Amino acid sequence: MKTKVLYVAATRYKWYEEFTERFLSTYSLYPSGLQHDLVVIVNGDTINDDIKKKFTSRVQCEFFQGDNVGCDIGAYIKYSNICYNADSIVCCGTPTYFEEQSRGWLYKLSQAWEKYGPNCYGTNPNVRPSLRSACMCMPPYFLRSYPHKVEARNQRRDFEDGPESIAWWTAILKHKTYLVTCSDVYELPIVNGHYWNGDTSDIIMVDNNPHRHEYGE
Repeated sequence: MKTKVLYVAATRYKWYEEFTERFLSTYSLYPSGLQHDLVVIVNGDTINDDIKKKFTSRVQCEFFQGDNVGCDIGAYIKYSNICYNADSIVCCGTPTYFEEQSRGWLYKLSQAWEKYGPNCYGTNPNVRPSLRSACMCMPPYFLRSYPHKVEARNQRRDFEDGPESIAWWTAILKHKTYLVTCSDVYELPIVNGHYWNGDTSDIIMVDNNPHRHEYGE
């Protein structure tokens, strides 16, 4: 299975430097366990030598020019429109990072894919029974065919956990949505006890949700 891992570098986000450093250091420290191509989507600024050096001095990657329309989700969708050479894409927002239990994170996602097939997989649940869009894996055409525009912030939130979210669209496509953790795989709607509760110990890919208070969000 050929996989593209997308990382959105939101260069005008106030925590960009800190979060990007955290992603790069933990991406290297806790290997994915599976071969993949890393694609850095530059959202906010035009790709330049300084941005390239920040990444290529640490990791092997390619770059894609985003336009910051629709924030991270808009970037995923824009890239999916030119992505016809991958079976799956893993979508990582700027705040995504890895912890000790993350070792083999892509291998764990691929094991779920192998068992359940091409579906929508996430690694971080919301308070409501939906998945955080900062850590999602799916076939590119799920995003490419999503029927609603994602341009404004409220449309971004609707994509994540609104009544016509990506989970809704996945069901329309006759596929399912799953939460993949270190210990198990859960089909949405997530059973009680497996919503986000601030504990990252069973999460294979972390984003800023459990630590929002630290950043005043």
